[in-house]
Amino acid sequence: MRPANLSVAFAASVCLSACLPVDKGEQPNLAGQTVRLSVLHTSDIHSRLLPYELAPLKTDADLGLAPEAPPYGGAARLAALIRREKARADRSILIDSGDYMQGGPIFNASDGEPEVRWVSLMGYDGVVMGNHEFDKGVMNFADKIARFGSFPLLAANYWWENRGQASAPGFDTLSAPYTVTNVRGVRVGILGMASIGSMYGLVDGGNSVQATPLEPNETARAYVDLPRPNVDLLLVLSHLGLTEDQDLITGYDAYYPYKSAKQFLERAESDPSRWVQLEPPLETCQAEGVADRAQCTFLDGTIRVFIPGVSGIDLIEGGHLHVVLNPPQVIRDPSGRPVIISHPGAFAKYLGRLELSLQFPDDKADATRKLEGAEIVAHDFHAFPVDSIWCDDQARAWRAGVQYDQFRSLIVTRPAVSETGPDKRLCRDRFWESMTNNGLSEDQKVDCVDKYDRDFWTFDCDRWLPDDCLARTERCSRLEDRPTTALLQPYVTKLDQTFALTRIFAYAPRNIVRRNSSTGGDSPLGNMTTESMRVRKRVEAEFALTNTLGI
Repeated sequence: MRPANLSVAFAASVCLSACLPVDKGEQPNLAGQTVRLSVLHTSDIHSRLLPYELAPLKTDADLGLAPEAPPYGGAARLAALIRREKARADRSILIDSGDYMQGGPIFNASDGEPEVRWVSLMGYDGVVMGNHEFDKGVMNFADKIARFGSFPLLAANYWWENRGQASAPGFDTLSAPYTVTNVRGVRVGILGMASIGSMYGLVDGGNSVQATPLEPNETARAYVDLPRPNVDLLLVLSHLGLTEDQDLITGYDAYYPYKSAKQFLERAESDPSRWVQLEPPLETCQAEGVADRAQCTFLDGTIRVFIPGVSGIDLIEGGHLHVVLNPPQVIRDPSGRPVIISHPGAFAKYLGRLELSLQFPDDKADATRKLEGAEIVAHDFHAFPVDSIWCDDQARAWRAGVQYDQFRSLIVTRPAVSETGPDKRLCRDRFWESMTNNGLSEDQKVDCVDKYDRDFWTFDCDRWLPDDCLARTERCSRLEDRPTTALLQPYVTKLDQTFALTRIFAYAPRNIVRRNSSTGGDSPLGNMTTESMRVRKRVEAEFALTNTLGI
């Protein structure tokens, strides 16, 4: 890991957090109550705004992605799922772990504009910076956020240089280290931890992105206690990667210059956050007569240290590694408290939903317990597949080999509107009638769908489930999010005009297979890709390589 400017990490944390407002919102008295919170989570969408073809691996099929129901992904489907789950939830937040750019032709054609506009449309409560947002340069990313971004963009562990200068991207004002959202009395602090390992490759015309990555554990440690009086739940929204998410809680070994680590090594021995020098061993230096600790280093002045984990975090919602953690991991922080780590996968294949049961301290609790906020007493995770039968709960249950009544009891709906609200209930009923083509004109269908937000959905699958697969996929297609479709249409037109995506430009003399093996081996698809990179006009390199997920 790149040595970070650790003294700046702490100073910046204190300064920025002191300036951030807290969303007061509605504040009912939840003392002594147990409430539910649904955390809806996406990550690493990688510009899969349009459905795409895919040969699902066994891991995807095991998670419910239907091999018989392509194509997969797509923002209109994902948006409809998000709106449906919001309608089902008592309380919910929507978050993204970054890398929503790069990976589809629409990004090449429109430079990330539709991605930022879609995230804004969906009303995300927090989005952490991913490394691929910088793929077309830091100024392009900043421009898209400044013009189209209307969501909290988070990165606590980046120190932005050249602040206030005309040449700076302006992320010191466009982003924040954390945000607080109030969900009907549940105050959730969302701390953003952006990618560090990928910062080496983030360049723009030979210049750095003008950001210094900060050591994550000390950065997080600086924030844990600061927002505590104003939050009931502290969530880390991470693009660090799974191992780094775990290290945030358990601690890890790293190499740092002694002069950078000195202030942390000199913390009191009773301080659980004190760094420990592992190599060179202090005992060896003392035995060799080296009295000055500053001289007990490797030849380059570095030492190997253990950086302790952080206490006070309730859960980590992560990304970057493109994995689904089902079930989520639960690890203990240095104080013994359980911390949940959840990852929702990548490429718009899934919407993750982490259902939390939160126990609030009662009025008789002592000040320390009240300061700790709500306690997570139970949790449950579900990954909703985004395929052509995304809307069909009954078909999904049949695929899983369970009885529908049993499955439906697990996804009982909680309508967002009162059953006594005649207008909204009428539209809800008319909406389902429109989907089943029972007696409404096309104008009435459009009026019904557009007049009321789809957060008023309640699912009543036995009213409309057909017997054939084609009808099921067509029904799900009609339920896709219309605002998203309208948003993307100009970009789809531009894409069609820019790239001939359906043109066949070559034929392979034999099957080209993609090798995914834990033991390695040659990859014919990888060889073809890298050879194309190598001989490309004006590149003509002697050597080329790519990572597996880069194809």
